[in-house]
Amino acid sequence: MILLSLISFTCTQVYKGGIWETLLIAFTFNMPQFIQFVVIVFYYTLMLMVRAILSNMKENCLNTIKEKKNPKYSIKIVAKKSTFSITYLELFYVQVIEAKSDIINAFRMPIILILIQIFHAIVTIALSLYNQTILQINLSINNITISSLCLSFQALKLYAFASSGDMIQFEVTEIARALHNIPIDQNVDIMMQVQRFSTLMSYYNPIVSVYDFFPLDATLIFNVLASATTYLIIFVQFENN
Repeated sequence: MILLSLISFTCTQVYKGGIWETLLIAFTFNMPQFIQFVVIVFYYTLMLMVRAILSNMKENCLNTIKEKKNPKYSIKIVAKKSTFSITYLELFYVQVIEAKSDIINAFRMPIILILIQIFHAIVTIALSLYNQTILQINLSINNITISSLCLSFQALKLYAFASSGDMIQFEVTEIARALHNIPIDQNVDIMMQVQRFSTLMSYYNPIVSVYDFFPLDATLIFNVLASATTYLIIFVQFENN
């Protein structure tokens, strides 16, 4: 965070427009970027905590599999431990998914505003780079450097949102895979626990989305870049005409 702020501040210092232009960039670019990164850091940290809890649940499922396959344990003792473990994980999973939903509900409006800013910045900066490199309008190393740095900021923010949803879905998938690998050994109680947990996982959707408009996963990067490319092509055609 500090490094990004210093790099951004350095770019404003090398800008050759004067003190007022430097202050303008500082208040219109540096400060909003800093606030956005603070929000993203808080959001991403909370999602990492959710991921850590889900990862511990996966390890618990794997330990249950080891207990079932360990010949030192009797079938009765192992069945009792596994049933208790699955029941505990089932209740804990619901709480974790609800916590994930609470995090999304708390950050969904800032996420939408930041994504709108990311989309606008990508289109605007890409069009500016096109004018500078292809049309040779206001071409300078300093302008290209600042534009490239701005694009890297947008890419970093977009990646943070996309990876936050992907890592949650990955951990839930690993839990489901470990859950279905638990040996049942003709134990009806364990079979019912596994089936109920599987049904519960399908009911409590692990997909991270904002107002159910779009998911925060790898498809977010593709959708934003595809939409920005479409708008950029339209703007270039209008400029050429």
